[in-house]
Amino acid sequence: MQSVAPPAPDTSHQPTLLGQSVVEVMYSASSTVRGIVTIDPQGLYRVRTEYWEVRDWAEGHVAYWYQDHMGTFTDTLENARKLCREHISASLHNDRQA
Repeated sequence: MQSVAPPAPDTSHQPTLLGQSVVEVMYSASSTVRGIVTIDPQGLYRVRTEYWEVRDWAEGHVAYWYQDHMGTFTDTLENARKLCREHISASLHNDRQA
């Protein structure tokens, strides 16, 4: 049986986070890491990153976005975008190809 390569990162999938509104989604050059900027009801911008997980592809043909970094927040969109880019660049999954 011939193995099938895992799919490229699904950039069409839009994240949802309970109690927050997604403001912007950014991707690494390879699209294997994405940064998500949200705003909460108090007006704080929050930043998290996810990576495209394909370790289960060989066994179950499963690929999905998985939490990488979570917990940064700031008071302006400009700062949130800067922090988001920094977290994408710093991710250990940034250069990994799907």
